[in-house]
Amino acid sequence: MELSNIKQPPLNTTLLGVVRGVADYYEMKVSTPMLYGASGHAFLANIHDELCPSGPYCWNIYPFLDLLKNLGIEMKDLGFVHSETPAADRDTIENEMRESLDNGNPCALLNMEFQIIYGYDNDGFLVSQPWGTKDITPSHLSFGSWKEFGAEIHMNFFS
Repeated sequence: MELSNIKQPPLNTTLLGVVRGVADYYEMKVSTPMLYGASGHAFLANIHDELCPSGPYCWNIYPFLDLLKNLGIEMKDLGFVHSETPAADRDTIENEMRESLDNGNPCALLNMEFQIIYGYDNDGFLVSQPWGTKDITPSHLSFGSWKEFGAEIHMNFFS
């Protein structure tokens, strides 16, 4: 199962690369600067009780997700997982993502970088590579194990 015509452009912020890719997929007529402004990303990034250089991983994403709805895009947080997350919880998230994809809606993951999940095959999910290299981001995510991320799994999934 693969959604056609969805690409994640190599923007400096992979979160906005995901949003740009989704907006293009749905043929929304909105400029990239408008996505930055209307979503609040241009103003909310790095706003945290303790400003931290690790930026995109240390800010409250929920105001961004709320503002994104004003553009007609809803990004639902399916949950945070780590290497100790029970298999049943992983299965629940994977089932939600397959259902979303089957309904024609892309998904995303955050594991150091945001990536669009645009389909799946018999073994796992098909994942965009915003910079086109396997060294930084994997192109596939194996069902259940997510072995492509090694032992250090700390991810959020979104539909």
